[in-house]
Order: sequence, then structure tokens, then C-alpha cells
Amino acid sequence: LRCKSHYFIDYAILLRKMGELFEDNGFLRDAIIHFEQGLSLKKDALYINPKGLFEYATTLDTLGDELQDKEYYHKALEIFNRILVIAPSYTNIHYSLALTYAHIGELEDDEVYLHRSISHFKVAAKNDVDNQDLLLDWALVTIQAAESTDSSSLQKEYYKDAEFKLVQSAKLGNTESYYHLACLYSIHNNIEQGFFFLEKAKQFDSLPSIEEIKKDEWLENLQNSPYFEDFISSLLPSSTQYNTPQ
Repeated sequence: LRCKSHYFIDYAILLRKMGELFEDNGFLRDAIIHFEQGLSLKKDALYINPKGLFEYATTLDTLGDELQDKEYYHKALEIFNRILVIAPSYTNIHYSLALTYAHIGELEDDEVYLHRSISHFKVAAKNDVDNQDLLLDWALVTIQAAESTDSSSLQKEYYKDAEFKLVQSAKLGNTESYYHLACLYSIHNNIEQGFFFLEKAKQFDSLPSIEEIKKDEWLENLQNSPYFEDFISSLLPSSTQYNTPQ
């Protein structure tokens, strides 16, 4: 049974990776089925196989993100919290909890979950101070918390903290931070700095798709600027920019 359990779990991990690679929810659903089959074969799995549980919870969180379904998020939280009890030093457990709490907080627009996310980011960062991705994710959750709070003083503190973390992430080499700095300055209606960092992100080929840029709510102030269409045009292929009717 031990070998059979590991077979199911290893196959489930492979399915999850295929689901992420091909952006196919079918693979993720199959992965969950195989995780549950594998873990059910080991009644003591909760205590002796935190890796299998961790991968299972990660898959639930990923599928929740794809489907925007809070039930998957809540189930992932339940399992991550179990791991925290039995293996509190398990690799990335606080980072994973922070991300899942953030996903629920954003989906439900619930400030409580965002605060819990930030608390876990603080713990995760203590042992991983130079993780550029963690700093970026933490900054984005902090901006979300700033957008959700009714306290002007707390909002100001959140925005300042997010800016610091985005700059630190960029200094560590995460060029995606430039785009999110543009978003932050757009929220503050600092048009000049917003476009500066959009251009910076363009320079490092770190922009999302044109469609995402046009729809990003955090970029609303830049989108309303007369310079926005020129920036979008600069992202189009030269043949598209200069093609005129014959």
C-alpha cells in the first residue's frame, strides 16, 4: 500500500504540473482525485507525509485560482493549517498560507483574510529576506489591503509599505515589479511616475498583455491620460502602427 500510495501522489504531482503548463483545469481536477486516492491509502498520511498534503493543498489553491472558487481555497487553507501544526518549519508553508489567504481576501473583498495573509508573509520573510517573488506578492496583497480598508491612516501606511517592497523586489532582479510600481503610482494619480515605470517594464519586456493593461483597474488614472493611447500604440508591431489604407 505504501508504494501504491506514493504512485498516486507522484502521478498527481505530474498531473498538476501538466495542468499549470497547459492551463488545463482537467489535469488539475484529475490531480486532486489522485491525491485523495493516494492519501486515503495511508491513514497516517497527515503525520508522516506532509509533502503529499502540501502538494495536494497547492493544487487545490491553483484550481481555486483558475475557477475563482472559494471552496477550493478554503479546503487548501484547512490542509495548509494542518501541516503548520504537524510540521511548522515545513518549507514555504507560511508563504503558501499567505497566498491562499490573499486569494480568498481578494475574491471575497474581505479585509480580515488580507490581514491574515500579511501576517503569514511577515513570518515567511524572516527566513527568506531576499526572495524577490515573495516581496512582490506581499506588496500586491498590501495594495489590495490598502484598497479595502476604510482607515485613511492605515491605507497610507499600506501604500508606503507596498512601494518599499516593490522597489526592494526590483532591486533583487524582479522586473515585473516595474509594472506594479506603475499601477501604484497610477492609484496615487502620479501620472509622470506611472508612465516612467510602464516604460521601464516595457524596456525589460515585463508587461502583461495589451488587453490586461487596458483593463487593469489600478491603471485607471493612466488609462484616462492622453498619453495612454500613445503608449499602447508603441507596443504594437511597426506594421500595425504605420499601416494605412491603400
